[in-house]
Amino acid sequence: MVSMNNSLFEKSPLETIHKSWVSWSIIGTAILISMFVLSRTNFLLFHILAEVFSIVVACAIFIIVWNTRNISENNSLIFIGIAYFFVGFIDILHTVAYKGMNVFGEEWGANLPTQLWIMGRYLQTVSLLIFPTIINKKIRLDVVAVCYFLITALLLCSVFVWHVFPDCYIEGRGLTPFKIISEYIFCGVLGISLFLLFKKRLLIDPIVFKFFVLSILFTIGAELAFTFYISVYGLSNVVGH
Repeated sequence: MVSMNNSLFEKSPLETIHKSWVSWSIIGTAILISMFVLSRTNFLLFHILAEVFSIVVACAIFIIVWNTRNISENNSLIFIGIAYFFVGFIDILHTVAYKGMNVFGEEWGANLPTQLWIMGRYLQTVSLLIFPTIINKKIRLDVVAVCYFLITALLLCSVFVWHVFPDCYIEGRGLTPFKIISEYIFCGVLGISLFLLFKKRLLIDPIVFKFFVLSILFTIGAELAFTFYISVYGLSNVVGH
């Protein structure tokens, strides 16, 4: 009788999942509203918090996959972890270079952080395109790490040393054609990545697959929002972040 009564008060797994989903939805909505309000009053602080969150996530991905590399049977996840480590590093530079931070000097203006943003997104989207093609394949992780280091170094030199990286933002005019076209390229590449990912979905853990799909879809939405802002403090820039 006691066990029967207890069973009446036990929550079903579906009910628990539903309540958890509702709770996280409420928390997420509250955070988004708070961040939007903050962006209207102190954009730099909003930008720092938004970027720090993405950087922490990128670093967390790297730390988890790197520390489990000896027991992981899927080198592709370690590959994406290495990629996100370098993407996160570029995003750190983007954050501190943002207009108003004055870390690199006012002479760089809004062009430098925009260049760094585009640089990071090229690295990210190409990595996501490669990821589905190497699932369940053995790769030399040391070679991958060295390649990403060299690519990142060359990209940064193209901005800070050689000054050959295309302008992405011109004061008084807004985004350059290179920046806008790049954003559409990102969306196209991410779309292809999504297609390839669906073809390999049976080889990926369902939860990991779901997170990858959501990540790519949100990234596409963000990149589209970044195609038409004029002010680096504008609303579409807020939406993109």
